Amino acid sequence: MLHDSHSPQDTPSVDTPIDATIGLPPANTAPAAQTPCPAHHQAAPSTHSIRRENLQKLLTAFAQQQLAAGQAAKGIEQAFAAHLQISPSMLSQIKRSRNISDALANQIERLCDRPLGWLSMSHASDKDTQTGAQTGIQSFTEDMFLTLARQAWRAADAEKRHKLRSALVKCLT
Repeated sequence: MLHDSHSPQDTPSVDTPIDATIGLPPANTAPAAQTPCPAHHQAAPSTHSIRRENLQKLLTAFAQQQLAAGQAAKGIEQAFAAHLQISPSMLSQIKRSRNISDALANQIERLCDRPLGWLSMSHASDKDTQTGAQTGIQSFTEDMFLTLARQAWRAADAEKRHKLRSALVKCLT
């Protein structure tokens, strides 16, 4: 017959919390006060979020090129996916949450004529880091102006181009 070497007082009762049986303080004990993390110690953006932001920049640049070339807005994302040699579904997943692998990052950089590692580096400019609705409006207005100016330049003959350039120089002086 086997004898239990535990005495009755060594055996936890049904009322003993499981935490106490393994040497932990009871669950209702308040944790030690934590000091808040200073603002300058905030976590840096992950490589995945930087890659996603940069992919969005590449998509925006691609779309602007396509629109300036007279392409219809519909189908631009599909054309961008084809340019990257990935499916439109994969592009959609990447834009939402799917991580960009190192191999795919290299492929995107190669196909978009960017140096190796470009997709993984932050390219935030002062314009990109400004906040507020006004920044978005200014950016949109500036992009629209540049698109209009590009269209006017391309449609103009030499004399009209000279007038356009003179008008811009006059605005700067």
